[in-house]
Amino acid sequence: MEFRDQSEVAIQSKAYVNLWNNRPDLRGRVFAINNNSQNSIKGALNKSMGVLPGVADMAFIRSNGAILWIEWKTQLGSQSKQQKEWEHTITQLGHEYVIVRSEDEFLSVIDKYND
Repeated sequence: MEFRDQSEVAIQSKAYVNLWNNRPDLRGRVFAINNNSQNSIKGALNKSMGVLPGVADMAFIRSNGAILWIEWKTQLGSQSKQQKEWEHTITQLGHEYVIVRSEDEFLSVIDKYND
């Protein structure tokens, strides 16, 4: 795992724990998508179960039922080809997609879309 990926994981984890502890009203509506495989065997199993490359890191089910897809990146991180394709697919279907780069940005996005 690259250092950049570890940083994204650390930032996402800290932000999620903050949200869980301070916004119990949102529990169950914000969750991570496990689309990373530990090895090739697990990757093959995940693929056979429908795990897709490029899917956003998190989803937020808004009060109106719409889903906001959240992609975590470090300050210098950029989307992969598969992530850009996923973003295009879901935005064409009318979903919202955001990239967040910090805990504060994540919390602001949740507040903005918590209608």
